Amino acid sequence: MPQKFQSKGLKKQKKSYSGKKKIHTFKVQAIIHYQTQKILSLCTSRGAVHDFELFRRNLNQIPAGAFILADKGYQGIYTVYPNSLLPLKAKKRCKLDSELKIYNQEINKRRIGIEHVFGSLKTFKILAERYRNRGKRLALRFNLIAGIYNLELSEKRLMKEIYYELHNIDIWSLEYMDSKYRDIFKYTNEILDKFDILKQSFTYKIESNQMTVEEAFKSMTPHNISIQGNQNQIQTGSNNQQIVNQSQNTQTPEIFDNLKAFIEKIENVSVAEKNQFQIEIDDLKSNYSQPTFTSKYNTFMSNVSAHVTIGTALWQSGLMRLLSACLPT
Repeated sequence: MPQKFQSKGLKKQKKSYSGKKKIHTFKVQAIIHYQTQKILSLCTSRGAVHDFELFRRNLNQIPAGAFILADKGYQGIYTVYPNSLLPLKAKKRCKLDSELKIYNQEINKRRIGIEHVFGSLKTFKILAERYRNRGKRLALRFNLIAGIYNLELSEKRLMKEIYYELHNIDIWSLEYMDSKYRDIFKYTNEILDKFDILKQSFTYKIESNQMTVEEAFKSMTPHNISIQGNQNQIQTGSNNQQIVNQSQNTQTPEIFDNLKAFIEKIENVSVAEKNQFQIEIDDLKSNYSQPTFTSKYNTFMSNVSAHVTIGTALWQSGLMRLLSACLPT
């Protein structure tokens, strides 16, 4: 019993086995209009049936007087349907000449539309993936999907004609423009963030007349610090003076480590730029309380001013004022 059942199943599967694909398949043959890309007819069979045999079985579906462009799988089509054309097939151990290859390319350029149609049909997953439904219903499902495709195609064609008649505009240009605008909108948020950072810079405020150059220099002027015994007298830039009781510390300030940690957290800055600024901060730290500290400080400040993102973030954090307090008086 099991053997009979197994042999019956193998015999049934043999009808669907494709010698080309080396797998059990179903075959669908489509005829489309050359200009409109509309599907004119469909016929299906199991995978063991050859393409040309499937064509011969369905000759009655070909529109009267139609000229057919086929692929190389339809060898011998001239004997059945003379009003047709297909590429030349190279014989074994005999390659085609360059002229014949150009001839085949010209034919393939004109029949590539059928491949585009099948690509559009495969947006339906039932056709793109493994077919798991009843084999007898494949033709019905394929025809329903082809009908949906033809309906969408006719609607697009109608829209194109209406747009061209009313506005003398090709609908393709509108779709292309819409796709480009969608690409631009993807980066809108990133562009707006860049503008927000730029608006905080002194250059933008000066150009937009929000402040004068003198006011910008005043806001960037470091506080003067004079040490008197065990007290630091801080000059704030105004006539008011504050006395802060603080014991004088000759150790390296923590401002350098804080600067490195803060730069590491800044977004929209490359790792190479962050590393360059951290190297300059280490150089500042090693020259602290040395005669060369002022020149190192000036170099660092010029580099910070040249970088909008890092410069704006550092000035807003208040760390630059603390760094300027390390300058010798």
